[in-house]
Amino acid sequence: MFRCLYPIVSALLLLTLGACSSVTTTHLIGEPIDAEHAARIEGAWTGGDSVFFVHNLGDGKAHVATTRWSDGEQKFTIEQDTVFLRALGEAVILQIAEQREKENETRYSLTRLLITESSEIIYLAADADRFAAAIKRGELKGEAQGDGEVVEGFAATQSNDVRLTGSKAEIDAYLTPERLNLLFPIEASGVLRRIENVEIE
Repeated sequence: MFRCLYPIVSALLLLTLGACSSVTTTHLIGEPIDAEHAARIEGAWTGGDSVFFVHNLGDGKAHVATTRWSDGEQKFTIEQDTVFLRALGEAVILQIAEQREKENETRYSLTRLLITESSEIIYLAADADRFAAAIKRGELKGEAQGDGEVVEGFAATQSNDVRLTGSKAEIDAYLTPERLNLLFPIEASGVLRRIENVEIE
């Protein structure tokens, strides 16, 4: 069975999807978000049963933490990651690095963020099936684990681990606004709401 690889992203996706799949690149795509977008993301956020704390580090980097209660240890534990906030045109892509020891490489997961004017962040999971189908059609370089026939000319079924291997320039060019809307569908989304008057120091 496929295992969720990124604790922070997994916590987000499980709020809406009940399962987890992975679309990763072998390098960061896009460019660091600007200071205005970074400031709008910093703070405390809640979604489902989880609370997330975001502290900006500059240059498109941020530290994200969430807490978990352990019955066995009878205490709270902290899960945290350094994340990369990247811009593709007007789109904001959250990427988290993970060291893959078996492949001896670093991969970066992909989640799209929509930052609203009403103190909300809508997060959209990457559709692994649709990325896999784009690879099968030769539109993207990469590989996918999990078999499935192509449905409606675009979506595949049962793909759960997709690795994009094209260059940064190739991936950036492919992810146009129209394709981003298809590859990060609103059906696979959830909402984080800002917790007001919480300062991150």
